[in-house]
Amino acid sequence: MMQCRQLTIEDMKAALDINEQGLPGTGRVSLEELTDLFSLSELAIGIFEEETLRGYVICLLPKTRYGSLNYAWFNQRYDSFLYVDRIAVDQKHRSRGIGSLLYQRVIEYAA
Repeated sequence: MMQCRQLTIEDMKAALDINEQGLPGTGRVSLEELTDLFSLSELAIGIFEEETLRGYVICLLPKTRYGSLNYAWFNQRYDSFLYVDRIAVDQKHRSRGIGSLLYQRVIEYAA
């Protein structure tokens, strides 16, 4: 059974492994960079199955120190937003609705 919960620092290695499966779309990051991104996040949730991370999303509010050009574009144009920096699903568990569930949680949170 799938369960959605807040990510923790202990989940970052598994999140990095899933991120690597999504290249080039997810963008390459180191464990340190992903952990730093997590520390800046407003929303960082994962879908777990039997305590194993299957997918995750990390979102930011405006005006953090995050250096992404896409994020900067939103900061220049909007005062209020929830920026989805990365969303990734374990390639062995795609087409199971995990990404859709993550996006639904982001929409609910943003509302």
